[in-house]
Amino acid sequence: MSTDTDSVRRTLLSGLSSALRHNLLLGMVVGLVLAFGLLLWRVVRVAISVRPVGGGRWLVTVDGACTFLALPRLVGELAAVPPGAPVIVELTVDFLDHAAHDALRDWADGHEKSGGTVEFVEMGAARRLLDDVLGPWRRTAQGDPIVAGVAAYHRRHAHLVRPHLGRLRDVQYPDSLFLTCADSRIVPNVITNSGPGDLFTVRNIGNLVPADGRDSSVEAALVYALDTLRVRSVVVCGHSGCGAMDALFHDRVTGPGLDDWLAHGRPALDRYRAGHPVAAAAAEAGFGEIDRLGMVNVAVQLEALARHPVVRRAMLARGVVLSGLFFDISTARVLEITIDGVDEIEDTTEPATALSV
Repeated sequence: MSTDTDSVRRTLLSGLSSALRHNLLLGMVVGLVLAFGLLLWRVVRVAISVRPVGGGRWLVTVDGACTFLALPRLVGELAAVPPGAPVIVELTVDFLDHAAHDALRDWADGHEKSGGTVEFVEMGAARRLLDDVLGPWRRTAQGDPIVAGVAAYHRRHAHLVRPHLGRLRDVQYPDSLFLTCADSRIVPNVITNSGPGDLFTVRNIGNLVPADGRDSSVEAALVYALDTLRVRSVVVCGHSGCGAMDALFHDRVTGPGLDDWLAHGRPALDRYRAGHPVAAAAAEAGFGEIDRLGMVNVAVQLEALARHPVVRRAMLARGVVLSGLFFDISTARVLEITIDGVDEIEDTTEPATALSV
């Protein structure tokens, strides 16, 4: 009886061992096939572009995954670069194997021996994400940055926004009039997570609303946004490190044109010196004097807008809302400014709920 039991046990173990070897081999084969398929997919989706960008310069872009299987394409494209030309090589790659890397470096060495120059710009996933947010504003090209930016926009982003802009071809329905400073560091659509058609934007030095209609440009924007476009809110957005606020605070003489404009900010300076409650709240939050004045300026402009007849009429008739914002450049944070305080803007988005299986 014991012998029969041992025989059965050996038979079962032998069968199990065979099944495991078979399944392991099958698993390895399937894994290799999937890995090779993934490799092929990555090679298929690699984008290689070699083209002149003006002034005798050439731009080489490799976007995707570049392996030895993509080398024939890469070498063929690089052959178009004339000897002696200055070249920028942009690598926006998920994967660059040794063969592809060596081929690029060998080509660069040979091109430099012919009298040309080669500059490599390697962009990882984090930089690509930043590019997706900030659009075409890169300074890698050595020519006109605007022309280079437009070219990058056409190459990377135009096809993404074309369907949306097609629907806005003959109409616009912005939600808000967004009045902000002309400062180059303020990008309204980025800090409000908005897109084409969402904001009717007005920019001037110091984000000012001159009293009594003394600036026809701001007046025209208010009338058009509220009476024609029927926006639902009016936003005033200031920012940290504002040069206009700095000039006001220190009573700097900046010349007749700029001094005349900054005079519209004098009421904000007077209110700041008189102890505006927003200044106290900003000081408690740790902001310096210039930024405190900038926050008071936002509150004062909100008060001016609330008294404006066109804005007032829209507030009473349609419930148009006035809002104040302050962009802290060093932290990339946006704060809410009211007529008497400073508040954090909290994320009230509901967290995603995990599905149970």
